Amino acid sequence: METLYQILGIVSALLIIYLLVRMIKGRPELFTKDSLSKSFLTMGVLGVALMAFIAMLVLFLNQT
Repeated sequence: METLYQILGIVSALLIIYLLVRMIKGRPELFTKDSLSKSFLTMGVLGVALMAFIAMLVLFLNQT
């Protein structure tokens, strides 16, 4: 049964890689420098906001 899961994992990984390559070749404008820069900025801001939110929750839990 373990071998079946390994085979399914490999097949799933290959399918994901194939779909990503097809998407990149079909829409190369998604991966321009400007587009990636905007995406990283957005993810950075969201990451900092999430860390601040978790820090506030920890502080509130310590006070109770």
